Amino acid sequence: MSVAFDQMGQPAGRLYLSNGRRTFRREDLIWFERIARHVGPSVENIFLLRHLRARAIEGERSRISRDLHDGILQTLLSIEIQLDVLRRRVAAAPEQASTSLANLQQTVKNESADLRHFVTDLRPLRVQSADMVDLMRGFGERFRNESTIALDLLIDSAQMQAPDRVCREVFQIYREALNNIKKHAKASHVVVKLSQDDSRLVLMVDDNGEGFSFAGRFTGDELDRLRLGPISIKERARTVGGVLTVESNPGHGARLTVEVPLG
Repeated sequence: MSVAFDQMGQPAGRLYLSNGRRTFRREDLIWFERIARHVGPSVENIFLLRHLRARAIEGERSRISRDLHDGILQTLLSIEIQLDVLRRRVAAAPEQASTSLANLQQTVKNESADLRHFVTDLRPLRVQSADMVDLMRGFGERFRNESTIALDLLIDSAQMQAPDRVCREVFQIYREALNNIKKHAKASHVVVKLSQDDSRLVLMVDDNGEGFSFAGRFTGDELDRLRLGPISIKERARTVGGVLTVESNPGHGARLTVEVPLG
C-alpha cells in the first residue's frame, strides 16, 4: 500500500507500507493517508534543511575561493613578477636588489601569518553559550591587533542564555562580518553590539567604510531576490531561524543586523 505526500503544495513522493500477514482494507488506507499528512511537514523540513545546508556549503566554498584568489594568490603573483625583475637587475644594482629582497621577505612573512589565520578559521569551532562572550572578545582583540580599524565590542551580558547551535552560528557571522570589513570595507571604525532578552538574541555590526554596492535597507530574502549581500551570512542566519537585515550607504558605511528568536 502507498500514499503520496506533498511538499509546498506539490506532490513530492510516496510512502510505502508492506504487510505479509493480511490484505489491506479501506480503513487501513484512510489511516495511512492520515499518517502521511502528519509526516509530510517533517519530510518537507528535512528536504529544506538539506537544501539550506547545500547552499551554505556552496557559499562557503565560494567565499574560500574568493578569499584565496583576492589574497594570497594575488600576492604570490606579485612576488613572482618582482622576483623576475630583480633577477634581471641584481648584477647592475646589487644594493637596490638587496633592499627589494628584504621587502619581499617581509611580504612573504605577512602572507604566511594571514594564511595561518585563514586555515585556523576553517577548523570546526565548538561554541557554547557559556564561553561565547569570551570567544567574541578574544577574536575582537585579534582583529584590533591585525588591522588599523578601531573596534567597539558592546555586550550586555557576561554569558549568553541561548542554544549552543545559535551561539555557534552567531559567532561565525560575527567573525565573518569583521573579516569582510577588514578586507573590503576600507573602514576606520566598527561597532559590534550583542544583546539578548527573553525572546530574541540580536547581533549588530556597524562600520563607517565604503558600504555595499547597493543603497537602502534590505532583508535577507530581498537580498536573495536581488542576488546581493553576503551569501554565507544569509545562510547561517536562516539555519537558526534568524532574520538578517543589511543597511548600506555607499561611501558612508553599512550595518548588518541578525535577530534570532529564542524559545
